[in-house]
Amino acid sequence: VAKELIKEALKNWKGKSKSVVLLTADKNLRTFEKLGFKKTMNFMEYQI
Repeated sequence: VAKELIKEALKNWKGKSKSVVLLTADKNLRTFEKLGFKKTMNFMEYQI
């Protein structure tokens, strides 16, 4: 399902954007790497 959603999103944004960024938990990294995404940064959040 995720692969089809990403394909659809990329089809709509191709030529309009340079990249697509996802914020996901580390446990999901392998799944998105298989779909062609690369881990480039870590995001940290502090909730008050």
